[in-house]
Amino acid sequence: MLVALLGSAAVSCNNKSTSDEETIQYYGVSSSSVMVSRFMLGENKNVLYNLDSVFFTIDQDRRLIYNADSLPVGTDVRKLTVKLTFPYSVRSAVFRVKGGTLQGDTSITYSSTTKDTIDFSGQVMLDITSNDGSRTATYIVKVNVHQQEPDLLSFARQWRRDLPNVNATPLQVKAVQQGNDYLCLIQDDDKYVLSSTTKLSAGTWNKKELNLPFTPDINSFAASIEALFMLDINGELFTSNDRGETWTDCGVAWTWIVGGYEDRLLGVMHEDGIYKHDEYPRASGFTPTEVPEDFPVRGSSPLITGDYRWIVNDQVQLVGGVLQNGTMTNATWGYDGTHWGRLNISTNNVLPKISDAVVIPYYTFDVDSVQRRVAVKNVTWLLMGGKLADGSLNRTTYVSRNQGMSWLKGASGLQQADYMPSFFGAQAFVQYEQLNASAQAPKRAASTNTKPVTQWECPYIYLVGGYASSGVVLNNVWRGVLNRLTYRPIF
Repeated sequence: MLVALLGSAAVSCNNKSTSDEETIQYYGVSSSSVMVSRFMLGENKNVLYNLDSVFFTIDQDRRLIYNADSLPVGTDVRKLTVKLTFPYSVRSAVFRVKGGTLQGDTSITYSSTTKDTIDFSGQVMLDITSNDGSRTATYIVKVNVHQQEPDLLSFARQWRRDLPNVNATPLQVKAVQQGNDYLCLIQDDDKYVLSSTTKLSAGTWNKKELNLPFTPDINSFAASIEALFMLDINGELFTSNDRGETWTDCGVAWTWIVGGYEDRLLGVMHEDGIYKHDEYPRASGFTPTEVPEDFPVRGSSPLITGDYRWIVNDQVQLVGGVLQNGTMTNATWGYDGTHWGRLNISTNNVLPKISDAVVIPYYTFDVDSVQRRVAVKNVTWLLMGGKLADGSLNRTTYVSRNQGMSWLKGASGLQQADYMPSFFGAQAFVQYEQLNASAQAPKRAASTNTKPVTQWECPYIYLVGGYASSGVVLNNVWRGVLNRLTYRPIF
């Protein structure tokens, strides 16, 4: 008797979701006599194939029914039929539409045989009365539709920032990552400024003006896990172990710094008319080896760390570049700590011969628009920018789902926005940022026996610097994200 009395106690809640300012009465999950146990949309191929397979969450605590996986942009939700399931028979179930663009303000009484449509463009409430008339409950019903293209790679104008700590005219720029730190070295007229940050989204950088004992090639700036490196204009290699305060001559001359690998630096030297692979510091027993004719000697993408679960050592990779004979390549090469090897020998590779592009380890999604199942996340490399063999700059985004072994032209939503400049020689970083669920966004259902997702990590892309076709520094830090990754995860 006590349980029954407690179950009949009415509790009110003020739901502040968008357009849901109405105070509703509900009784909690125990009130099964006024409970909806399943909600479905009726089939309508003119609206969306397999519309009846869209999954709806029922939050019994807050009396909220919604589809967490929103329908595609532009889906017409003004004339939809529904199917309800109740654990017990009810006296009535009435949909109240308020502010619908088609139906205005109206009420529709539901029955298992009704074919009346409901306009979900407005606020929709579902009033249920128990079979004996002693209890009532009201659900808020939402059919969510995406307001933006989920698979659009968005570099919003309002997110663009200038390069850090530029006071005059930037002549050269190069950015690197070292652990959790991001370092941006700029030649600002006759000054060399090193800026650092751990949080790219903050837009605040610590500034340090360098007093260099040599004339640097800023574009050669690189980092290992322990040190910074740079070539002078004559190819002499210098290193710093104190974040640029002091620099030491390494005693070797290179034509190109490939990039950092763990605690050492990889590079190319030119000795006795032969290009050779080299490293600094050289491990015991290491001997420079001749560079193959199809390996670039300058101008590849910055090194990317591959994700290969079946290998023990880290593998870094590069794409494109300029060969010894001066022509460009579209090859992908990998290095496992000991050996270099060419990875893309497929004839299906559509990537053009290119140099000075940037490769971004990121994600894309496969969505079955017919079956309307959850989108499948795929590790995807994006290649952007760079120089083409005819001298023009590349504006096509290419994608690889096998870590550079083959490439395809990316979908339209991944292509560079018209307002972004063409570029080469930029650097790209992916930094995860914590997003919080909006106070207006619905929670996941408590009936699933899992806690709602309220926070998640979203990967943002930062494109730093680069050069225009004229060779002028682009004073840009672009921030981008695939829209879908900003949506609260369903699970």
